[in-house]
Amino acid sequence: MAAVSVAPGDELAVHVATRSSERCYVDIYRVTGCEDARLHPKLSLVQRFGPVEPHRLPQSAGGGRVLGPGDADSEGCRWPKMNLLDSVPNEWPSGMYVAQFCADEKPRERASDRAGEDALFIVRRGSGRPGAQILCQVNVATWLAYHILHDRSLYHGRSDGGQYWEELRNSKASIHRPGLGLCYPNGNILGPYPPKSGHTFAFIDWLEREGISVDFCSGLDTSNGYANLSDYSALVTIGHDEYWTGKQLDAVRGFRDSGGATIFLGGNLACYLVRETSDSTAIECYKASGDHADSEHGDGGESLDPLHAAAPNPLITGFTWHLRPESTSQRQPRQAYTITRVDLERRRRY
Repeated sequence: MAAVSVAPGDELAVHVATRSSERCYVDIYRVTGCEDARLHPKLSLVQRFGPVEPHRLPQSAGGGRVLGPGDADSEGCRWPKMNLLDSVPNEWPSGMYVAQFCADEKPRERASDRAGEDALFIVRRGSGRPGAQILCQVNVATWLAYHILHDRSLYHGRSDGGQYWEELRNSKASIHRPGLGLCYPNGNILGPYPPKSGHTFAFIDWLEREGISVDFCSGLDTSNGYANLSDYSALVTIGHDEYWTGKQLDAVRGFRDSGGATIFLGGNLACYLVRETSDSTAIECYKASGDHADSEHGDGGESLDPLHAAAPNPLITGFTWHLRPESTSQRQPRQAYTITRVDLERRRRY
């Protein structure tokens, strides 16, 4: 997808590439729940586009595996953008959606079992449109951090000898990569374990059965102001919401302090600090070098963030949140925050 989240009135655009000569269709579905214990998404067809003309890759490119340049993990695959809609219809309700790319003459109406054929995105509530009182913040930054393309993620990279090393990990993760939120390191989609987005599918399934109305946004929308928390009485996150920006944390703390309810249904919450790039196409996270417990080599815990080198500041990226007890935004007054024994016991249980 050109953007991980859109709102009514925004363009809907995709980046599609294939080595096949077959016709290509793009089917848009809304996620309405999950189908089984492995949390496969249940889909409701919204609209079909096509046939469209995707970017055609040569049959021999990369020995049949490489789909983009060597730095695609950080800079994106750079496939041409294809506009599907100039304006997302106001009738599309806020929620999680899937764009599926296929050659089938009729929509499949089920999730694909091939990596990269499905792309997740979020539709936010439209401006001025009445909506729910509850906002679900989807952990898109965590999808980005764990997603592997060309053998690199924010956790490790693979050496020429086939071994994975933390020293080779990346510090930047692009949204313009196939399979975000759905793929696992072995390249499979929707299996053998639930996808990163699977817990949110299960939450949607429960919402549908209970008839509860909820709007959706990404954590990056909370950070950049595309989601206005003051429009809601409660904010909920689901599952593994590990990577947050400083502005995101400030916005949620401010919402909480103004009387908003915050509901965290999951573990490993707000562990790593990231920042969004200026063009909103990637996140950056400069994790500390070495081992924090390694004093022998003198580099354990050294910040690798270039902004830290320019102006030393522990509140940049990469450190865990327990080292950042205060607000990280310069636009708001800093607020004291104390981690209590209860907080620590809760962290241990997760």
